[in-house]
Amino acid sequence: HFVVLSLLKVSVNYGLGSWKILIIWWVVFFIAVGVVVLSSYKTGRSLWWRIGASVNRLIPLLDLSDDFKTYFNTPTDLRPWQVVYFYVHAFAGYVLAILVGAALGGLIQAK
Repeated sequence: HFVVLSLLKVSVNYGLGSWKILIIWWVVFFIAVGVVVLSSYKTGRSLWWRIGASVNRLIPLLDLSDDFKTYFNTPTDLRPWQVVYFYVHAFAGYVLAILVGAALGGLIQAK
């Protein structure tokens, strides 16, 4: 119970006050980490491509380019630890989307 409440506090501030700013910071954080992970191995891709790929992988139901989809579905350029990270990255995107939906719906509020 404590873990769930702590997650809600640090991610969306229980859906109260400045939770939108917190979500934006989490999204920026995950996008930046995704860019760093893609940069840690020479992909031969531009910085803008790596940003787009990180955004595409983080935000559920967003499909910016078929190139990103193909890149992550057939990760020949990625090391195994990078593949694992991007599964976590995608999962974090789903969690953030659920938290935003719950906060907008007023389902998570401090007592």
